[in-house]
Amino acid sequence: MRAIIKGSTLELKKASAWVPSLIFIVTAFMRNIKAYVFLFG
Repeated sequence: MRAIIKGSTLELKKASAWVPSLIFIVTAFMRNIKAYVFLFG
């Protein structure tokens, strides 16, 4: 049981490491879409 909890916390740490970068990519992508719409729309 303890090993499962330890493993899941490790997975959460991994997830929390890449989640901010994912959010950054998504926000940058959305900004780019807005820029394209503004320029070509």
